[in-house]
Amino acid sequence: MHVLYDPASDLTYAFGDSKVATFDVQTATWKVVGDSDRPSRQDLPTARDLFLMDEVSRTVYAYRSYTGELDAYDLANNTWSTLPQGQPRPPAGADAVAAFDASVRKIVLKLLFNEHGLPGPSDDSTSSSPTPFYGQTWTFDPASRSWTKVTGSTPALNFGYFPRGTEMTYDAASRKTVVFSDAIVATFDATTGKWATPRPGTDWPKQTSSEQDYSVVLNADGTEQHIPLTVGPLSRIGHGLVDDVVNGRVLVLGGQVRTGDAWRKGSDAWAYRVAANAWTEVVPLQPAQGTPR
Repeated sequence: MHVLYDPASDLTYAFGDSKVATFDVQTATWKVVGDSDRPSRQDLPTARDLFLMDEVSRTVYAYRSYTGELDAYDLANNTWSTLPQGQPRPPAGADAVAAFDASVRKIVLKLLFNEHGLPGPSDDSTSSSPTPFYGQTWTFDPASRSWTKVTGSTPALNFGYFPRGTEMTYDAASRKTVVFSDAIVATFDATTGKWATPRPGTDWPKQTSSEQDYSVVLNADGTEQHIPLTVGPLSRIGHGLVDDVVNGRVLVLGGQVRTGDAWRKGSDAWAYRVAANAWTEVVPLQPAQGTPR
């Protein structure tokens, strides 16, 4: 299920495999408002799809990275439509993360391959590996229905076996798209098409080296890149990253946190401010169930 908040109606929308529903926090009530049977659904679950919202047009975009299909849901009329995308367009078949960048009103899509998903040759010795496209960044303009491939370098991040798709969000305070995973922050300025990877600052929580030296990711040119792994509260994957518009920050919620050679549930929450390059713990680690306080 994917959950998005619509400021215009003050309702939270939930997109499941069969229905679209709204939740009114004032009355604590759910209401089914539409079908999740999207035009390009093809009887596939929506769990790995990317859901993004344009608050101005009140449109929710659902992108299926494995097939490259893009649908739009009109919140005002509770109806689905399939968007033409033209050519060129991002290669389909890989995991990805995405956000709707309100500064330019475009979708920002970052394609991913990690060490567990590297393209490899088949048993047929005459065939070759698919062209690698790890880390490519694309933007989609809903007005012109067209994709643009972003040139230049893009940061490599470790997402574990696969991303949840919630590790990227638009930060209204800095007017940048932010992606965070496994102790690395990367920001994308859609007005210039440039990525940046801030170095850990004095206001970052303490991280130590992991017993596992590094993770392997694939660069866009087919070469490998080793990412050093750490232990600490930021060493997490499978989390959610959301924009806290009221307080001018992004929040990291949940996921799994690396603690040496083991993992624990991320029951704490952290806030990151792009301009200050600073982290703040907003919810301390909660005691395990049944553990005395």
